[in-house]
Amino acid sequence: GVTGAASIATLIKSVPNLEALDISENKLGNKGATMIAGVLTDVPELNQFSAANNAIGNKGSIAILKAFAKHSNLRMIDLSMNKIGDSGCSALSHIFTNLEHIHLLNLSGNKITEAGLEVLLTDLQKSYCRVSSLDLSKNAVGTKGGSSIGAALSDGCKISALKLADNSMGALAGIALGKALSDNNTLELLDIGGNEFGKKGWAGFSKELENNKTLQAITIKVI
Repeated sequence: GVTGAASIATLIKSVPNLEALDISENKLGNKGATMIAGVLTDVPELNQFSAANNAIGNKGSIAILKAFAKHSNLRMIDLSMNKIGDSGCSALSHIFTNLEHIHLLNLSGNKITEAGLEVLLTDLQKSYCRVSSLDLSKNAVGTKGGSSIGAALSDGCKISALKLADNSMGALAGIALGKALSDNNTLELLDIGGNEFGKKGWAGFSKELENNKTLQAITIKVI
């Protein structure tokens, strides 16, 4: 809660050369996350940040992401299991131009729908974006969102590791992702378990795999 966040904030301020910070599972909430955000400017060398499972919500995530606007060394952000929603996801757009060195982004379990995804995909296709590992599992991007991801992968998105498990994606998403893999030459790891592709979707997905030369690992859980 807030009391714990105050203690964490004090600790952060006392280590100005901090490079890695993991404050996951501290029940920070929105107010606690906002308090932490207020001291993140005191650790400009930070390159790894994890605040998973803290129920920070969209307001807390926005406060943290705004605090990162000038952290040019940041390589990894983990905001998984925080219910940041579409507005929290969209807030990433405000920092990507300054955080061109981010390689790993974990947004799993955040109630992100197609709306937030579309904003994120726009950034991921920009030349300045260096994200290579993206975890969007356990969200709600749906079939249309899955199809949009497929289009992005076909259109130059440079991600090498992508997790899309448990996103309520249907057959059309499976077909779109399959077609994307026939064009994409950067993706090496893909997790699409727990989606509802059905017989048609899986057939369409599998058919295109023959043309892919880079995929090395794939996770499938048929439901």
